[in-house]
Amino acid sequence: MGRKKFTKEQIAQIIVETMFGNVHEVAKKYGIAERSIMRWYDKVEIDVELSDLVKEKRRLFQKRWVEPAGAFLNQAFVYLQKVANTPNQSPDMVHAIAGAMKIASEIITIREILDARLTGENRVDDTQD
Repeated sequence: MGRKKFTKEQIAQIIVETMFGNVHEVAKKYGIAERSIMRWYDKVEIDVELSDLVKEKRRLFQKRWVEPAGAFLNQAFVYLQKVANTPNQSPDMVHAIAGAMKIASEIITIREILDARLTGENRVDDTQD
């Protein structure tokens, strides 16, 4: 049986899935060796077309799972503002919403950290301030 041939589009998709998941699981999903994925990672640095595809697919992937978190935060904030002025609200419900808001905000923060690391952008060093 011959080796599987993947297009650059497919390779970019596989690379992005490993950025947000487990290399072993992604390799198993596509029936390829983990080493193939590592070679493709190396190729991203020298192949401009592949690099651009990876950037675009990563942006789309992030958009799918982060945008709902931002929308949820907005709705939850409005809800908490409303119940703050309403008597007899369940403290458990308020606590549950606040907890969910914390998780959603952590998702957004993690995305920003991943994005900065994956694009090689660093925060301005403000330790001197």
